This record gives sequence, structure tokens and C-alpha cells, in this order.
Amino acid sequence: MKSSVLKKMKGYIVVVALLMTVSIFVSKVNANDNVVTVYPTLETESAHNFGDTADDTCIWIHPEDEELSLIIGDDKHGGLYVWNLDGTERQYTEVESDMNNLDIRYNFTLGNRVIALIGVVNENNQCLSFYTVNPVTRQLKSLGDIPLYKRKPYGGAMYHSSKTDKFYFFVNWKDGTVQQWELNGESGYINGNMVREFNVGSQVEGCVADDELGAFYIGEEEVGLWRYGAEPKDGDKRTMVDSTDSSAGGHLTADVEGVTLYYCNDKEKGYLICSSQGNSTYQIYNRKNNEYIGTFSIEATDEIDKTTETDGCDVTNVDLGDLFPKGLFIAHDHSNDGTDYSNHKLVRWDDIADKLDLEVDDDYDPTEGENEGPDLKDIKDKKIHPGEKISFKIYAEDEEDNDIDYYALNLPDGATFDPVNQEFSWVPRYNQTGDYEIKFVVTDGYQVDDETVDIKVK
Repeated sequence: MKSSVLKKMKGYIVVVALLMTVSIFVSKVNANDNVVTVYPTLETESAHNFGDTADDTCIWIHPEDEELSLIIGDDKHGGLYVWNLDGTERQYTEVESDMNNLDIRYNFTLGNRVIALIGVVNENNQCLSFYTVNPVTRQLKSLGDIPLYKRKPYGGAMYHSSKTDKFYFFVNWKDGTVQQWELNGESGYINGNMVREFNVGSQVEGCVADDELGAFYIGEEEVGLWRYGAEPKDGDKRTMVDSTDSSAGGHLTADVEGVTLYYCNDKEKGYLICSSQGNSTYQIYNRKNNEYIGTFSIEATDEIDKTTETDGCDVTNVDLGDLFPKGLFIAHDHSNDGTDYSNHKLVRWDDIADKLDLEVDDDYDPTEGENEGPDLKDIKDKKIHPGEKISFKIYAEDEEDNDIDYYALNLPDGATFDPVNQEFSWVPRYNQTGDYEIKFVVTDGYQVDDETVDIKVK
């Protein structure tokens, strides 16, 4: 978020001196770059609360049907949003705290389950809060908190190390402090241990970690975008990716805010994306060497307004179906339709790629892991007469011996399903003749399997 004028004045001499020492790392392209224009396809419904309260998102990918994927967002006045891909609100979870930056990683072991883990910076309660999405109901579920020992945490990002297979959360504060916490869920509860701490220099918030290349990027709002190593042993050594100093070839305009990564199947490819809040633009860099590529803005259509003063942004390469078949870029808009309520604009990745000659790669799978998921055994179709009782059990196996949850969907009136004993029971009434399709679903926490059974009542 924007710093006060007083803070900017106090930091002026420090910022200038810092930029003089690191400007050799900044691309020598003139800061007055050509800005290409893209347009939103859709937008989320507005935030519930007055003010610029909903400013960060992450994208949850459905394990079987990508069109059922979800957008999860923060509410800095006390809650979390879940939106469908068409922007409609699916769930709102009230929380008695200001919820800030959030991120997601897949294949996290929680007891005898393998889940998609969502981490959120919980500002007022001075902790990291964790959630998962039930893949059957597509609803958020709280998993608990890790307390922090410093007041008012601000921004954050998750990291899954390809070197050690460990999971981490980077959390930061407005004074420039960054802490790296190792996460562990083997006990069935989320536990954390701080393994690293350093200071960027002045106010920070937006950040992201590259799981494959082991890099951690963070925006120092008045100064520029930094690259650190993402492993705990990497200390405070850093390189400046880009700066807000146009005289040094910088392409960013303060405040430097949201940071996200576009992955490709080839880890030598992909993009780093950063939002410049000061002029409502987005800068794109080569993911591997961080060379500057180009800048775009999101302008208005006849139905959807443009983005202004973006904080958080997110992107996925995944084919999300008809709405976003080549991936999705999401950007926060601090004033939806000029009102005092914020929302998020949804842009097709291929629209951005076409304008800047970028890769479009839907082969990379961010959910891929060693977990095979449960196997629901075949269930034969049934025929019964009205007034007769039908009862049967369903069975599933999991090669990793993960716990399995059982569900039955589209139950006819009067039918029951016991998820503990995995048993379906029904006595159809005489006015219930016809065909009934019942879907049985099993999940280990993220992966799912299902069978549809046809029951004929005649």
C-alpha cells in the first residue's frame, strides 16, 4: 500500500544512495517504454467492505475439472473470498482479523492426507493462518495458525523447495523485516519453525518464490524489485532486478507491489511479473535471468473498467476451460467502477502473450506430485421396485495409505449415505419411479475419484 508523504521524505536520501550502489544490475533500457494494452475478460464481484480491502489472490486448480477451479482472495477488513472463474462469489469466510497476502502450494502432507495448502498473513492476530479447499464441496476449510512474535505482519509468499521437498512461508513487515518459516504437517497439525530473518531496507509487501529455480523476489515499494535466494542458508545476499529510478534505466513506478510467476514446462522459460502501483502498469521479465521484456496495462471495455493502483496479482498457465483456455492473469483494482470498493480483473494470458510475444505453455502442471490419489472401485447399476429397500457399500483404496473421505451427490429424496460406513440406503416411494443418477466421490484431501451409478425404480 502507499506510504505516507512523511515516510517518503525521510527515506529519500537512503533510497537514492541505495540505488547508486545497485544500478549496475538494472537493465539499461530507457524507462519510457512502450506500454501495450490488454483488456479484462471478466471481473470478480466487488468486495463486501468499504475501502481498498480486497487486494490479493491465489488460484486453486481443481484436480479433475479445471473449469471448477477457484480464485481465493483476502479481505483486509476481516475475511476470505472464494470466487468462481466467472467472477461470481461462491463463499465468504468471516475472520475477526485483517487478512492480508495469501499463497498456495500443492502436495503438502498433513497427517495421513496430501492437500493443497493455502497460507494467509493474519495481521491483527499476529499469525500465519492456513486453509485448504475441499475438492468435493469446493469450500474453504480452516487448518489452524502459526503464531508470529512480531506485531502486524504484512505481506507473504509460500515456497516449496525442489532441493529438499520442504515447504516454507516468507512473511514480511512494513519495516522491511522478512522471516522465513519452515512448515510441517506430519502430526496432522500445521507447525512452523523460523529458519531465517533479514531486512530489505524499507517498506515491503509483495513477494513470490520460484520453487524450481530457488529464487525469492520481493518489492521494496519505493526502491525496486529484489532477488534473494529462497533457501534458508542463502542469507541476505541479493541482486536488484529493476528499480523505480528511471535515470538508472528502471522500469518500475513506486509503489512496487504485487509479484507473481508464470511457469513453463521447461524451467529455462517463464516470466516474472510485477505491478507498478504508481502508474497502474505491469512489468514482465525473463524468469531465469530477469531481463526486462515489456510493460502492459489493463484498460476498460464497454462493460468492465480498467485497473488502477494494483496491489496483488497472480497468474496461471493452466487451461481453465472455455473462459481461460490458455491461462489466466488476475490483477487487483483498488476502485471498481470508480467506487470505494475494490475487486479483481481477469485477463486471458494469451491476450498478454500475443501483445508481447510471450510463451503460451499449458503443459506445466503446478499440482503435479507423487501422490496418485484414491481409487474408487466400480459400482454396478441397480434396479428396484417402489417400496423395496436398496442398500450397498462403496469401497476405495489408496496406494499411499492416505485417509479417504466419502461423499454421495444428487441423492434422491429419502435416500441416505453414511460416509463413515460408506453405505447408501433408500426405500423409494411409489411416486418415485424413474431413473436416478447418483455420483459417489472419494478424496484424500486433494485428489479425487468418482463413480456414477444409475438406479432404475420401476
